Amino acid sequence: MTTRNYIAVAKQLEDNTILLSFPDFEGLTAIADSEENIQNIAAKTIKTKLAKLKNSNIEAPEPKKIMEVSKNLQAGEFTTYVLITESLSFNNLKANEAMKDTLSDVTNKVDNFINKDIKKSVPEGKEHFLGIGGAILAILNTLLFPVYTITGFFGFGGGGANFFQMNALYMLFGLAFLAFAGANIYASLNRNMKILQISTLGFLGIFILCYILVFIVALGNSYLSVGIIKFLLYLISVALIYSGYRILNSLNDSNN
Repeated sequence: MTTRNYIAVAKQLEDNTILLSFPDFEGLTAIADSEENIQNIAAKTIKTKLAKLKNSNIEAPEPKKIMEVSKNLQAGEFTTYVLITESLSFNNLKANEAMKDTLSDVTNKVDNFINKDIKKSVPEGKEHFLGIGGAILAILNTLLFPVYTITGFFGFGGGGANFFQMNALYMLFGLAFLAFAGANIYASLNRNMKILQISTLGFLGIFILCYILVFIVALGNSYLSVGIIKFLLYLISVALIYSGYRILNSLNDSNN
């Protein structure tokens, strides 16, 4: 939520109504029937104007300073602040729209790469082996390689432990990796798209959550570093599992 203090200039007319003008919006005026209604009428008028600007992709102006406006007041005029609350500023809306467009563009490019370039390199009818291969790699990686190593950040140093040699939280991560990888193998073999979607997204989610924790711990501990082999193998697994899911999903859509 954002708030802005716009200024309304008020002047009482001969019929006792009050003419409102708005220095931030050239030519914008309104009529209030009493002083008590100035704030209500002014706020509605400004909000309507802001909505029109937004629909026309025009940026809302920054409110002028009260001293600046006061210098140009005519006889009988007085000013009042009008507090306007907006759910999102125009700039934030533009930034959000730009981010959505960028993410959509990246997603489309990734999907095109998967469904054209990668799909061409896989024999017809063998597409499910992409996800299966990624899931098997993930299972072996979960059981064998250390989450942390002892020497140098991102080092290949000795020592360290896998998920099942650490505390309960890491054990849960390890079990989740195994469960989602196993479900992915089952779903890929049986072309069960619902389970395949859940297992793919679940694997991606666990990978992100796990390595947020791993990186935070490694950065805060001078004796631990991220196990680079495990991290890279998980990245490969993610790429294979996601590619397998997208290709099978595309084939399923075309068949339907």
